[in-house]
Amino acid sequence: MVGELSTSGVLRSIRLIIRDKSVVIGTIMLLSIGLLAVLAPYINIPYFNSMIFPRFSPPSPRNPLGTDHLGRDILARVLWGARISLAIGICAAGLASVIGIVLGSISGYFRSKVGTVIDGLINVFQVIPAFFLALVLLVIFGSSVYLLMLVIAITTWPMIARIMRAQVLSVKERLFVESAKAIGCGDLHILFKHVIPHAIPPALAYTILEIGAAIMMEAGLSYLGLGDPNYPSWGRMIYEGQPYIVSAPWISLIPGAFLVYTVIGVNLVGNGLLRIVNPKLAQR
Repeated sequence: MVGELSTSGVLRSIRLIIRDKSVVIGTIMLLSIGLLAVLAPYINIPYFNSMIFPRFSPPSPRNPLGTDHLGRDILARVLWGARISLAIGICAAGLASVIGIVLGSISGYFRSKVGTVIDGLINVFQVIPAFFLALVLLVIFGSSVYLLMLVIAITTWPMIARIMRAQVLSVKERLFVESAKAIGCGDLHILFKHVIPHAIPPALAYTILEIGAAIMMEAGLSYLGLGDPNYPSWGRMIYEGQPYIVSAPWISLIPGAFLVYTVIGVNLVGNGLLRIVNPKLAQR
């Protein structure tokens, strides 16, 4: 019976997702930028660090998005920057989601010393501004793509943990959990088999929003010179074009437009999914 209800709930959620215009539009936006990122190595464009073109060349058939102050092709750098931004955003949000879901579930289900310690850890991380904590960690340990992913995940997991904790506190009071306890199921079995599957949808929906936040954080850190210098980044491109914003505005505006486009797409999908799985959380 529970399996049938779960299946019907999944089908209902799929129908709601398809009917939600913001989710559909956001998905199309993300698929378009994702497709360009995936195809970047196979498109007939120059290497992103090749300085073989005239400097400050405006958009033309030869360089569709123009060139920068070093004679590098903007199109190549923007597409490779999309690969870096999406990879960091998805991996960082995914890792933050795993940390937040596990710790939030334990905190919500076990109201003991372990739960109290995790609650305190969540509060400590939420008091410290995530961007500045990431800034300090990167200054200390250096910059690389993998370190950026790890640092962003470490600094952004608490919100997912709080959402998961609230959901677990609600779900563990339901009748099917009490029934599982009555027939002798252990706490870990109940938590992972019954509680987490019912509590996880809002946390997963919020994880989509965290992808956009991670992309923005990576862009901000790269703008400040803390990104990986071996790969192009939208944030770094915006910074490099800033001195030439009047004479060659395309150097900053084009990567900025790609950044805004991607984050808007992520937010449309994330907010739409939150609205479906938890309208009150979406409003907040």
